[in-house]
Amino acid sequence: MSNHKPKGEKRKSHENLSDISIDHGFVAPYEICANSLNLFQFLISGYLFDHRSFTSLYNQSLKNEWKEIFINERERLKRIKPNENSVIKCFLLNRLLHQYEQNPHGFVQQTKCLHDEIKLRMRSHFPKWESEDLFREVRYWQDIQNRRHLFHFNYKEEEHMPNLPTLLMLQKAMTNWCQFLIRHCQTNVSFLNNGGNNLFIKLIEHSFIIVVQPTGPDGVPVTHYKTDKFGQSAKLNARIVCLLDSDVLQNSVRLSNIDVTLCSLNQDVNDKGLKQTPIVWQTQHITSAEGESVSIFYTDVQNLTVKKTYSRRCSGLLYSNLCQLKFRIKVKIIFHLSDGTNSMFEHDIELLSQPFGISSHSQHSPNIIAKIFLYEIEQILEKERKVINPDILTEYTHRYHTRMLGVKTKEHTIQFIHEVFSKAFNDIENRMTTMNLKSLIEKRLTQFISQIKVFVDYPILTIILFLGICNKTKVDKSLLGTPEEPQMLLRFNDLWNHQYNESPEVRCIIHNGKLTKASISRKAFIDEMCIFIYESTIEAVKQTVIFSYSGGHVFCDFQCYYNEAIFVLSKMKPPGTNDYQPLIPILWYLL
Repeated sequence: MSNHKPKGEKRKSHENLSDISIDHGFVAPYEICANSLNLFQFLISGYLFDHRSFTSLYNQSLKNEWKEIFINERERLKRIKPNENSVIKCFLLNRLLHQYEQNPHGFVQQTKCLHDEIKLRMRSHFPKWESEDLFREVRYWQDIQNRRHLFHFNYKEEEHMPNLPTLLMLQKAMTNWCQFLIRHCQTNVSFLNNGGNNLFIKLIEHSFIIVVQPTGPDGVPVTHYKTDKFGQSAKLNARIVCLLDSDVLQNSVRLSNIDVTLCSLNQDVNDKGLKQTPIVWQTQHITSAEGESVSIFYTDVQNLTVKKTYSRRCSGLLYSNLCQLKFRIKVKIIFHLSDGTNSMFEHDIELLSQPFGISSHSQHSPNIIAKIFLYEIEQILEKERKVINPDILTEYTHRYHTRMLGVKTKEHTIQFIHEVFSKAFNDIENRMTTMNLKSLIEKRLTQFISQIKVFVDYPILTIILFLGICNKTKVDKSLLGTPEEPQMLLRFNDLWNHQYNESPEVRCIIHNGKLTKASISRKAFIDEMCIFIYESTIEAVKQTVIFSYSGGHVFCDFQCYYNEAIFVLSKMKPPGTNDYQPLIPILWYLL
């Protein structure tokens, strides 16, 4: 059995073989449940509770209060060696605990809705589809899953479209159709030569889905190679699922090991690609919402050979070109005839992955992702016969933001994204730049992606009173504080001057009659956030208004993230009473 775990997916233990949230993460790894968006995503994403699944937490909450679960987890973290991740987790646990104590009944109801939603997405019973309807649903599922690799698409995205079927529905329906065709062949020998072969070809070509597109260790379609005595290699995750139930059809269907080739996406590159080690099929047993045991035939890619020591070439892949994986599978269907003999049908199928990038260093990732972003949008728009414009770029940047962070994009961020792309189109139209449109869009996308990466690194920023990506000139001018009642906001540094290979900064802007700007150090970010949150609990700090588009907030609202455990988990000592040096002196009454 494979050890590969896509982001948010945990392996089942022998004591807990039926875990519907783990199973959901296996068959639909990019699917974000509507009830998990924002704060509740930390119950399900695998970041906060990296040793327990949501189903396990939910079942325990039916016996004990969520409050007890959060406190016990905080105590568990205190027994671990102090580190930044544990501090961030403590911030999140404190906020979840605060949310629960504010409205225990509402918290319990939302977790129940989330649990029920996951069950809904694990149904296997399907409507009465004709074969062509089934094939159309498979293509629709694959298309949406391809998009969800980078962009958030809900399973009930379009009001005029039916809900996206679950993978288990497709598997059960495809297995039934395959069984029907096999039985028909076994009782009607001439069927295969009288049109039956075309039916089997169509069946096979709709029976394999790439559910995890090539993804690097950071959860994005970029991986970084390392060089050793064998050449250059990289970590890469990808998964293919077969829609034919391995238990039901074990005597009738044979699948070869999968040949994998690393290719350039650029068709002009004269390169046959670099063959990888073939990958083998495995079986994962999961449980449907109806309680039925289902066998999923799947295979994983985990490693990639980029260049072999004895090869002079690097396949033209690195740096300048995006890549893709080519999978080749040989399928054999065996018919056990009534006279005791066997007949066989063979067909080869080829699958192509979505693009990904290979880089020497993580600082190149935002620019590579921007190139993939644009490529995938162009493919989508070509199908929909649309032309790229600021509205479309805003929509997909918003979808990328939600996909990466599991939170809804704030309205002021969406407006700013639209302003940035509208300016790009206007600058090209009015010849105010020497760059062409695609290069300018790619540059702006790279800057947005670089800032979104900071949220990924520090997920606490997704839920605190942080304006993040915004029009800095506009929001700074909104501050109208006084010495007695200062006003403050937190945001990123200026987007326009941001370089993709630099780390974006978190800026603290304060107005107490005059404007003061300061950056929270990236090198000591967690330590300074500990002090920042601690100071929100101190009476000597002025009643400072926090600028936010979500309503009236004050500095002391940050104390919902505080507990003395943050200083146990960080490398810092708790602030002393006599010689304490404030992080933001101008917010204090007396120093």
